[in-house]
Amino acid sequence: SGSIIPATDGVSTTSSFSLGSVTNAWKDIFVSNGTINFLDGAGNVQAALSSTDQGYKYKTTQPIQVVFQYLM
Repeated sequence: SGSIIPATDGVSTTSSFSLGSVTNAWKDIFVSNGTINFLDGAGNVQAALSSTDQGYKYKTTQPIQVVFQYLM
């Protein structure tokens, strides 16, 4: 357990780093009992995806249509 927190320039309150790229995509990401938060440019949470006992929960501050496609 722990955190990976990239260093910033000391002035910024948030940092923007990419995990992979178009040509070097990550194959699998494993998240345990947590939430993936989506931030806007100011660092405010705009949406969150988390797992629950009943499935997945998607919460957003903006009206949005969400489609999940399960690929197994």
